[in-house]
Amino acid sequence: MINYEKADQACKMLEESGTTYMLAYNNDSQNVVNCAFGRYPLLKSFIVHVMAELADILCRNYGEEKMIAELQGMTFQAVELFYNKKKEAEHER
Repeated sequence: MINYEKADQACKMLEESGTTYMLAYNNDSQNVVNCAFGRYPLLKSFIVHVMAELADILCRNYGEEKMIAELQGMTFQAVELFYNKKKEAEHER
């Protein structure tokens, strides 16, 4: 059984530690919870390494063309998510 309380505690403990970290998981409502802390260059490195790992998996399973399309799509989704959150925040003001 998944213990969402422990996942929340892990995020809080990482925050308290002061270390650079990135954590993402789904909560009991099946929403994505993500938290990150630290200097930009290291956080960027985390993301690039995860994307490279995904690229390897995608390339092996679906080919290079599909891998490139997926990574580009992920980038566009991230930009879209950013602007949607920004609009929501402006709307709440």
